Amino acid sequence: MRFLLVLFAVLAWLQFPARAQAAATVLLPAAQEKALSQYRLDGWQIEQGLPQNAVAALLHTSDGYLWVGTLGGLARFDGARFTTFDASEFAEIASQPVLGLMQDAQQNLWIGHNKGAAIYRDGKFRQVFSAGPLGDQRVWAFAQAPDGAVWAATSSGLLRWDKGAVKHYREADGLPTDRLRALAFDRDGVLWIASSGGGLVSFKDGRFHALTPDNGFPICRCARYWPTRPAACGRPRLAADWRASTAARSRSTRWPTACRPTSLPA
Repeated sequence: MRFLLVLFAVLAWLQFPARAQAAATVLLPAAQEKALSQYRLDGWQIEQGLPQNAVAALLHTSDGYLWVGTLGGLARFDGARFTTFDASEFAEIASQPVLGLMQDAQQNLWIGHNKGAAIYRDGKFRQVFSAGPLGDQRVWAFAQAPDGAVWAATSSGLLRWDKGAVKHYREADGLPTDRLRALAFDRDGVLWIASSGGGLVSFKDGRFHALTPDNGFPICRCARYWPTRPAACGRPRLAADWRASTAARSRSTRWPTACRPTSLPA
């Protein structure tokens, strides 16, 4: 928990330098480098306006706000104070876990929560994945395809949303498991999906392919994609939980040199 709060503080400082410095100025001698421990770190908890102390998702949007998904609701941070949202504005996220956040090319904020997914735009919330296709399940993450469609990783399979039309992919369609946690597109348009128990899954030309210990991938459980620059092989980098990271470091067979050991295989 302490690590999450420190991480949050660093992100807030980096994302909102002007506003953060207005609240507390840090003066550094010119041309003198400082260690991270020498910078001021601020932490925010319930007492400072967070709806809950456990942070599950962070997103810096193009309008300058930092959106925070917690296990007790959604908050928006302007560098000085939090704005929270109550049941009168959108009951599905009031005091409920918010698990995933994404801003699409049309500037819509996508919000994954315990009962589906919603869009926030122009000060209003709108539910986009209903209980029908999801069965009231959790939405963990989003990714927008080059064609504009939005894909969602949920606890009951993979969803594709395109102008209101929803397609649902499950184990019967080729997924190794319905329990998905994260997803991202690479530069070739391949969708990579991190699953809980089914390994790392790619989706291309309507077909799923799972990478598991049976065919060279070191682990079965993948937790997150880290939004950094692509590796030399052009694939997005994979950041799994500590078990996956340990396994990947200890095993380098069957991985191309440009992507070894924590990037996606070619």
